[in-house]
Amino acid sequence: MDDLDAIRRILVHRDHRDLADLLARARLEVDVSSQYGSYWNSFVATAEFYAPIEDCDVLRTLGDSARGIILDAVQEIHPPRDNDMEVRYIDFLVDPEAPTAEVHAARGSASPLDARPYWRANHLRLFLSHVHAHKALARQVQQQLQYRYVSTFVAHVDIEPTAEWLGEIEHALASCDVLAAFLTEDFHASPWTDQEVGFAVCRQIPVIPIMLGVQPYGFIARYQSMRPQEGTPYLIGLGICRALLSNDATASKMSEALCRALVEADSYEAARRCAELLPHVRSVSPGIVDQVKGAPDANRQVGEAHGVPWKIERFVGRMGRAS
Repeated sequence: MDDLDAIRRILVHRDHRDLADLLARARLEVDVSSQYGSYWNSFVATAEFYAPIEDCDVLRTLGDSARGIILDAVQEIHPPRDNDMEVRYIDFLVDPEAPTAEVHAARGSASPLDARPYWRANHLRLFLSHVHAHKALARQVQQQLQYRYVSTFVAHVDIEPTAEWLGEIEHALASCDVLAAFLTEDFHASPWTDQEVGFAVCRQIPVIPIMLGVQPYGFIARYQSMRPQEGTPYLIGLGICRALLSNDATASKMSEALCRALVEADSYEAARRCAELLPHVRSVSPGIVDQVKGAPDANRQVGEAHGVPWKIERFVGRMGRAS
């Protein structure tokens, strides 16, 4: 058994299978510095995990708590002592020799972080945590968000019957940009929902508590909550998008996704759903602004949607002044 396998076994034993899975395609190297450690004749070292770029991008989003858990496992394998290295740090680096998910797909082989059908290109990725009793509402909100290029993972809808369901949920949690939670009266009673929120908190990604009868509690009490005036799918979806556009961590990606959704709208309804949020867009690249400006002429669904060209004109003017 090599060191990395031993580290992953320790993580699994300590109920951190999610972290063990994130290291499934990594390789471990230890970089020993010339700095003396706290033990006699010891030197400070860094455990370097080299992983494919898509895995590495996820690993780099881990918060201090998750990094500390991995470091503890490394120190179990390489305990600090006299006349030896003292591993104090961990780092995640791109492995230039490892095939990416795209290469795996071209070869017809699967990888732990291959793209899933519920994550679409150029979309913001949102994990929607909810209890089974509210799956219908979750599905309706998912449909509302699709208009604005927000890919929403809804476990009871998106997991194929033949898929290993727990692994798919872990993948979605490890690769999403943000988590939204339906805080219904039965939310805390579920054995899964609190764990999903905890996973997101550990990754230090944004969490949007949606108050549907219950106040935020525990770790999510510190996050800005959303209280829809009515619990309709339309208003919940609209509120989630506004929250994503106002959050520093998601504003840029959400703005670009929304503008792309407008440019590529395939119905009048989709164009209107996107255009109504243009006043909340902070900034996007000049190239995206140009695409939005040309959308009424290039896309009939945009140009003929009631009120949309006027909203685009206002948006382009505001972005011009902002630049």
